[in-house]
Amino acid sequence: MVARRIITLKHVECMVLDEVDRMLEYGSRTHLERLLRGPRAPESEYNIIFFIDSWSRHTLQFVQDFVNDYIVIRTSTYVPRTIPPEFYQCTTEIKKELLLKCMDRDKRTIVLVRDAMLEYVQSFLEEQGITVIMLHGHMERNERALAVRRLNAGETCVVLATSTLYGEGLMVDNIEHVIMYDFPGSIQDYSYLNSVAFAAAVSTVFWTKENNDQAEELIRFLQESNHNVPEFMYRAREDVRGIYRYTFGGE
Repeated sequence: MVARRIITLKHVECMVLDEVDRMLEYGSRTHLERLLRGPRAPESEYNIIFFIDSWSRHTLQFVQDFVNDYIVIRTSTYVPRTIPPEFYQCTTEIKKELLLKCMDRDKRTIVLVRDAMLEYVQSFLEEQGITVIMLHGHMERNERALAVRRLNAGETCVVLATSTLYGEGLMVDNIEHVIMYDFPGSIQDYSYLNSVAFAAAVSTVFWTKENNDQAEELIRFLQESNHNVPEFMYRAREDVRGIYRYTFGGE
């Protein structure tokens, strides 16, 4: 009705928007921007209340774009990570064997991989007689919900998912063990996965030399979280610094 110029929001003092995360998922950001900043938006300062089901970094960015001073009220319990993550330094070639060694088939486990590795890891696990439930970004919302129901029904204890999907706010409850087969693409994603999505689960992280360029940020994050930093992580950081000095010069 606003778009059709039937009503105006110019004198509104408080605006409430429900299911903001779903609107963003369905590509309605442009419509929201017109509503909040368009020619028929409120003229003076006003309060905004966003109701958000799946809190993710994308949703947070949207809120920050439109609200200068905001507070977040969570209706679910936030559990800070008290169980330190366990890191394994390995090569890409031995990841599969390491995955089997770390996995307890009786525990609700989620294995996080890059999009390109989904089918590869799925085939490997099924060759070992392990049934997996897939969760990835190409699935519709109802398909994801069905996958979660299958997990809750006890069809299997193992979920294979992409870390980017969890960065968008998808949640599966009561996960006991999270295995990061592929390290997330950013420290922000790693922080979200460890501090929000799976804070109460045992966390196992595979680290290869391809991840070394993230060592500096990860060390800082672990120190700020009062978690021990593996010795190899310091060496990984120095290797990157050495390459930088060799390439660009300097001390």
